[in-house]
Amino acid sequence: KTKLMRIGFAGFCCKHCSRFETTGYTGHGDYSCRSFASAADNLASAIANSFHIHLQKCSMLPPEIKKALAAYKRLHSRQLSSLPHGSQRKLFHIMWKRLRACDKSEAEVEEITSKLERSANEIKKAQVKANIPLGQSVAVPDGAISAGANVESSAVLLPECNDEETRAVLKAAEEDNDPASNDNLLLPSDRSLITDFIFLIMKQTRVAQPSALDFVRGRRSTQLNSKQAGLCCKHCINQAGYGVSMGRSFPSQADNLASSLNTSLYQHIQKCQFVPDNLKRAIVNLKKMHSVQVSALRFGSQRRFFNLLWDRLSAVEVVEASSIKADVSNPVVPMPPVQSPGKSAKTNSDHSTILKLGFIPRSVGCSEFFECQYCRMVPMSLRADGSVILDRPIEEYMQKHRFKCKGDSFDLNSATKSFKELVNSCEGLSLETISTSTSEANTLFKNVVRELVGGDEKLLYVFTDGVANAAAGDAALQEEEQDVSLVSLLEKLDTKGLWCKFPSYIDVDKLSSLFDKFAKTVGLSPELGEHSQFIHYFQTVSPSFVYPSKSSNAEVTLSTQSTGNGI
Repeated sequence: KTKLMRIGFAGFCCKHCSRFETTGYTGHGDYSCRSFASAADNLASAIANSFHIHLQKCSMLPPEIKKALAAYKRLHSRQLSSLPHGSQRKLFHIMWKRLRACDKSEAEVEEITSKLERSANEIKKAQVKANIPLGQSVAVPDGAISAGANVESSAVLLPECNDEETRAVLKAAEEDNDPASNDNLLLPSDRSLITDFIFLIMKQTRVAQPSALDFVRGRRSTQLNSKQAGLCCKHCINQAGYGVSMGRSFPSQADNLASSLNTSLYQHIQKCQFVPDNLKRAIVNLKKMHSVQVSALRFGSQRRFFNLLWDRLSAVEVVEASSIKADVSNPVVPMPPVQSPGKSAKTNSDHSTILKLGFIPRSVGCSEFFECQYCRMVPMSLRADGSVILDRPIEEYMQKHRFKCKGDSFDLNSATKSFKELVNSCEGLSLETISTSTSEANTLFKNVVRELVGGDEKLLYVFTDGVANAAAGDAALQEEEQDVSLVSLLEKLDTKGLWCKFPSYIDVDKLSSLFDKFAKTVGLSPELGEHSQFIHYFQTVSPSFVYPSKSSNAEVTLSTQSTGNGI
């Protein structure tokens, strides 16, 4: 990677590996054994770091020499201090002169270049004529110089997995030479650049168009590029509900593609219900071979593949890219019409039923659960009951949730009940006091809630006048014994997409100061910690609000109603 490196520029290499260069074997390919320092002073770093690392993993180096090198490396600093000042630097300058004496002349460089070109052409012709499958080595013609480091088309012989099933799966994948099967993300010419693991896992991917839901998945809305396509699992891409948030990756740059394949997509494939078991086992076995095969690839070949893959993804025309961020307020799959749940047996549901009812598998750390895909972005306190199921889902419970689910709108039943409990628990406070727009208490209470919702006027209206009017209307209807539910009153409030308006941080000190003014007006204690009902309501309407508990009277448990085995 040095600027001075060129054909004919001499460096040094591992003598245990160098014999492969003269045998016509181009598959070893661990070019970390070769070093071309750009200056005499860089020789120390090249020998002590990169070359030493190579020696530790070189399969041709005798084990006793490896042990001796490790022992002497521990003594290196102590021995260096005992040497005369500048003696080691003098040695490196002598080595530099010896290396430069080995540089090729211009005439020799021209001859080498012409041989490399002839070798490249002959290897290409041999591959076309013999129809040699990718992944196998090609014999270099007599008199030609090995083109291992410079000829793109020469194949690499990788160490093979001993498992027969894995080899059969890999062979079947290699025989499928249709690039259209995964949207031209992987071309036949890429095979010699990557390991078997990367090849097989890439065969399971297709192009993913970014959707509004991808912007909020994992709260990465500020990082996702709406004009850049990504990768997704081809097995569940057309499965309703399952592939919406699972098995999709949108790397921010080419260098992150390796991590996406090795981590997120690999983990998804192992859990995906639609990937055949033999394919899962093959990918696991090839992942174990990945490090060994990487060392057998030509230096930088895999990085080059990821750059090519990035260019292909960048060239994909993103559908309606301009409307993706604008539609972030409605990122869920449109909810199909839901009928009232009938009586059904309380038995565990199969996977197709779970997906049909809109629940998707999720995991946090070692915990796995199922979550409603239609309301998963809404704060838990503002969802309908049963949106999260910790055990294997039961169809009856999922149907009950679907019947009540509001999608990306709020279910305000809990907030309204909490608001009524807040009013009823405080003497001198009534619904009329807060809901009367001309009262000072109303103004001061709105100041408190305004701080909780980050100044958003729509959220402010919902959690002050909206819930107050609904609560007052519900109380009046109950007195008149009219058959009108609280749900019908709350449906008049338009909360669609407001979940993305909540602030990420609440200044508790400022909130306490605003509450102090409100409390004094209505004759309450100015200490917020003494009013658990207020804290409960504030936590219900603002997911970022956390009040530090100082004593038992300030301890607040955020009540969540559960339905069966759900939350």
